Amino acid sequence: MNIVTQFPVNINLNTANPQTEAARKEALSREAITQATENEQSAKESGVGSERERAQARANQPVTYEFIKQERHNTEQSIEQRHAKEQSEENLADDNPEQQTNEQNQQQDQRNGQADNQQLSDSEQQKVEELQQRDREVKTHEQAHANIGGQYAGSPSYDYERGPDGKNYAVGGEVKIDVAKVQNDPQATIRKMEQVQRAALAPAEPSAADRRVANEAAQKAQQARSELQQEQIDEIQNTTSVAQAAASVNAENSKEAEAIATIFGVKDAIPTFEPKQSLNADATESAAMAESYDPSVNARALRIQKYYNTTSIPQTTHFTRYA
Repeated sequence: MNIVTQFPVNINLNTANPQTEAARKEALSREAITQATENEQSAKESGVGSERERAQARANQPVTYEFIKQERHNTEQSIEQRHAKEQSEENLADDNPEQQTNEQNQQQDQRNGQADNQQLSDSEQQKVEELQQRDREVKTHEQAHANIGGQYAGSPSYDYERGPDGKNYAVGGEVKIDVAKVQNDPQATIRKMEQVQRAALAPAEPSAADRRVANEAAQKAQQARSELQQEQIDEIQNTTSVAQAAASVNAENSKEAEAIATIFGVKDAIPTFEPKQSLNADATESAAMAESYDPSVNARALRIQKYYNTTSIPQTTHFTRYA
């Protein structure tokens, strides 16, 4: 019997990955720094030369693994920017749901309108054109009222009708306008009614309702003119009555003066006194001359002098009027 001794068998197993090793060797064999060319500018000379020369220099650089990394980085940035833009649009849509709904409705209406136009018959297409023309006329008409009416006119309101294409068209409208008078101010009422009248007749073809509003404004403006004219007449009459009262007072004063002059008998003849002495006359001569006059004559002369002193001074009459 043969006994065979068991010896361990050594088998050399290659645990290396050929593809990985080849890639590693290729990476090590490449230069880690991009080779600079003669025409390439340094960092300090980045501002020298034109853009065209710099672009050519970058195009002539050898392709290395840094170019691959840069391309990968640019791709990642573009993806991140696209995701950020989509996220911002989603946030904006969440913040303004009404705007998003309106945009969707407009797009849907446009698509429906294009599809309906292709499916409408000749009569329906004619009806749509009539509604479109009526819509333009109504909106132009009411907008003219609102523009001329200014602060006295409100915003236009319309009555809509749905057409065969599914759209709404304005077939009627109105603009509310204020035709009330301005209290205690006829002049302001006249200006307001004139503007209301212009607003009512602003469209090219005013309706019957527009003409009624214009007639009402014209009547109120005429009433305000009559009130203003009456106020002016009252003011003139008040001024005339004051002048007449002053004239009557002056007449009464003149009558009283005539009566007083008649009583004293000096209406037609007023005595005049001539100087009998000079400034250098002696005082004794003056006293003797004064004693030579009749006392009754002296008394009458003093009374006459006193009367004319009082009547010759004009009387001042104060008149005050408040509007």
